[in-house]
Amino acid sequence: MKLIHCADLHIGKTFSSLPIGARDIMQRSLVDNFVSLMRFAHDNDVDVVMISGDFFDRAKVAVSYKKEVLGIVASFPHVSVVYLKGNHDANIEFEDELVVPSNLLIVSNDKDDDWTYFRYEEEGVTIAAIDLNSQFDASFFERLVLNKDDFNIVMLHGMMRAISETGHFERVVDINRLRGKNIDYLALGDIHIPDYEPRKLDNRGHYAYSGSLTGTGFDEIGERGFFLLEAEQSKLTRSFARMTKRQFRIIDVDITHCDTHSKIHSQIDFVLDKLRRNDFVNDLIRINLVGKYEATTIKDIENLVLKLNEEFFHAEVKDSSTLDISSINCHEMSLKSKFAALVLRDATLTKEEQDKILEFGIKALQREAL
Repeated sequence: MKLIHCADLHIGKTFSSLPIGARDIMQRSLVDNFVSLMRFAHDNDVDVVMISGDFFDRAKVAVSYKKEVLGIVASFPHVSVVYLKGNHDANIEFEDELVVPSNLLIVSNDKDDDWTYFRYEEEGVTIAAIDLNSQFDASFFERLVLNKDDFNIVMLHGMMRAISETGHFERVVDINRLRGKNIDYLALGDIHIPDYEPRKLDNRGHYAYSGSLTGTGFDEIGERGFFLLEAEQSKLTRSFARMTKRQFRIIDVDITHCDTHSKIHSQIDFVLDKLRRNDFVNDLIRINLVGKYEATTIKDIENLVLKLNEEFFHAEVKDSSTLDISSINCHEMSLKSKFAALVLRDATLTKEEQDKILEFGIKALQREAL
């Protein structure tokens, strides 16, 4: 039996931090990547797609998105989609005018409901899932019952940490309470960084976060996709399928010894040559300027961003470089030198405070962004 483990598709995300043009394309890519996943499932005879939470970015996602997603699922009737709601789409509802296809199996979130089991008798596989949004204590762990002779997969959406002694419960996955439960694979959602290698649960099973299907920000750098699982005769094989057409990348560029804007631009070009050779121009990149710059250096960040966006899908520049205090000539007759001398003579300031004030002050005098 073949299954797909994915999560955190966040369909309907606005990407509000991006420019409008890039924003629209990224919103579309969330849906397009789901289509690609379903086509992969169809072409590779996958029986079940497991979505471990946050299928949608929020409960009040546009009806047009819901209609399109339901239509995508319906167009692959031989692939079952088990949908476990996450914290983002906990309260999502499908309007009466929308038709929920029979192959979309939604894990119930009614307060009185317990574990939902999907049993595949012929293959000897059981999928168990529970909506943590409707649970208010940790007793559900004890109510999980799985046949030791089955191949058992459990779906959960939540952060992985221990539950406090007070009994307070807030969508947490307590690994300790899932050990010894006859689980072969724990398919988790919520954390957007994929576990490329599954982690050991106990002597029998493993657990892993699938990560997001598409990166949604610069805190989610690297490849994104889903995991293909093959369960056969109590043996599990797992492989990563890359789906992301665009990645978020952060590239550090050391501008030490670059005393002009042209040299800074050339240094960025030098570092980016590798990306160009590997055809990463469709990615979203953030250049992070690091190292020390001289007091006379003028960094035209706006121009750097403009030039980079002529080549890459989206580019931005973050200035994390620091001022080289030794490059300030306090004996020179200039506003900068007088400012520096005033700061350095202030005995009430620590060395760290002097450095930070000088850095911000020089930037302000050079009309750079603080």
